[in-house]
Amino acid sequence: MICHNCGATISHNNNFCTYCGARTLETLETSDYLAGTPLPSAPRSLDLGKLLGDTFELYKQHFGTMCLIGVLFCGIPLIFYLCGVAFIVAGMIAMVAAGGPAVPTPLATLFLGLYFLMIICIILSQLYITLGAIRQCLYVARGGVGFRADLMFPPVIMFLKFFGLMFIIGLVVYAFTLPGAIPFFVGLTMLDAHSVDNPFAVILIVIGIPLLVIGIILTIWVSVRWYLAYVFLADQNAGVIDSMRYSWRVTLGNFWILLLASIVLGICAGIGYFLCGVGLILTVAISWLGAALAYLQLTGQPNCLDYAAMQRQLDFSYPQEPETPTEPEA
Repeated sequence: MICHNCGATISHNNNFCTYCGARTLETLETSDYLAGTPLPSAPRSLDLGKLLGDTFELYKQHFGTMCLIGVLFCGIPLIFYLCGVAFIVAGMIAMVAAGGPAVPTPLATLFLGLYFLMIICIILSQLYITLGAIRQCLYVARGGVGFRADLMFPPVIMFLKFFGLMFIIGLVVYAFTLPGAIPFFVGLTMLDAHSVDNPFAVILIVIGIPLLVIGIILTIWVSVRWYLAYVFLADQNAGVIDSMRYSWRVTLGNFWILLLASIVLGICAGIGYFLCGVGLILTVAISWLGAALAYLQLTGQPNCLDYAAMQRQLDFSYPQEPETPTEPEA
């Protein structure tokens, strides 16, 4: 599809151009967004105070929905984890029954394979629920009420694109950190295995430390610049590259604010870990809600709190005329 504003070629799934931000002609006629919320043609500035305030206010208003998201995010992987533990125990019992741990039996091998399958299911289920949680948080941020199962359990095609997005970003992160991490940790291992006077190990550590620091800095930078790519994909069902490109554009000039916002929201979401992990059910969704609100703010889309404030201002500016008293009938 060709953008009518800048002429760039964009995906047919997109509701707006990932290059200039203009809406496509189709969405100008029938849009899935709230009425009167055009997307910007240039990057906007993120208001950190408003973002955090709106996040905590909506979290409080929709506390039940947020907790249900946490239950799904923690509960479904926990089921796979318990199944994996059961398979490991069954495999150990099978090996002992066959004559000892050193005797590999087909049954024990089967249980070990099932255990690794459960580990994969844990990772995939967390990613799948994360995608659904972002969609549900977008629904709440736009004024939706209640929990929607169709949003929490997205189509498989969308999940595959979401997984591909995380895979590509993960590859970029590893590409930045591995050149420094490999010599650094190899040097530490050589020092531990031989002696502290090993000159080659010291050289590896000296080379690895600055490369590792640079890699970490680059990792943080690209992670923040692609911070909204996940939300964009979840909202638009766009392609992986389009999502990365659009996030890169709308986060321009907002690196430090987004970094601070992600740290604050991440700390709030991680508070549940200190309550034996159970509290994570209550707090984990706050980071996704904050990301959804940041996405709406940077794309010029008012959230439901903005609409409520505008409605109150409108009611205050245009008070209703007092009713004229009616004369009693004779």
